[in-house]
Amino acid sequence: MGKLDVRIVGCRNLSNTETFGVSDPYVVVSCEGKKYRTTTKKQTLNPEWNEKFTFMLADEASARLEMEVWDANVMVDSPMGRYAVALDGLVRGVVSDKWYMLQGAKTGEIRVRVMAVDFGKSPAPSAPPQQTVSQAPPPQPQQPVYQYPPQPQPVYQAPYYPPQAPPSPPAAAYPPNYAYFPPPPQQAVPPPPLPYQAPLGYYPDPGYPTQGSGPVAPPPPAGYPPPMYY
Repeated sequence: MGKLDVRIVGCRNLSNTETFGVSDPYVVVSCEGKKYRTTTKKQTLNPEWNEKFTFMLADEASARLEMEVWDANVMVDSPMGRYAVALDGLVRGVVSDKWYMLQGAKTGEIRVRVMAVDFGKSPAPSAPPQQTVSQAPPPQPQQPVYQYPPQPQPVYQAPYYPPQAPPSPPAAAYPPNYAYFPPPPQQAVPPPPLPYQAPLGYYPDPGYPTQGSGPVAPPPPAGYPPPMYY
């Protein structure tokens, strides 16, 4: 028995079988009495499924893969096209990816990928890659090369700067300028009153104070003669 892998990729440009609205397509794929059904795509004429199915074939040489596209309805589903593929020309292990024009419909195509896993024709051995020998282009005549005499390179000279005089020392700090304010004028204090002195030649009697604010004059010392008055 041979193993067949079938992948329903999608459809395009399907005929709309709905009077109002857009068709809801799905695909029924069958081979040697075994059937599979894809999911239903709502309101589209270019559905995409990319769903894979596997068939075990009893007679690979006469087996045919049949595909039918239907429009899902509430009461009765409407056909949208069909196509059948012969499997005797498959190459073992090689994927056949093709678009097929649907039969029984105005327009519409279906894309199917089919691979014979363990039956079919043997793949042709791959030829070794041919080595291409690249031919060198013919030599081109050389153009004369003109040489120019070397140009003298300018010598960079740094600009001359005269020596700078040493900086002068900083000026001495001047003493702070204190403003002179003369002291306020002082009020003259009157001298204290002098003690009262009796005029010469007159001695007050002892026991009686002299007039005035001064102290009493002392009596003349004893032992001296009284002064003479002329």
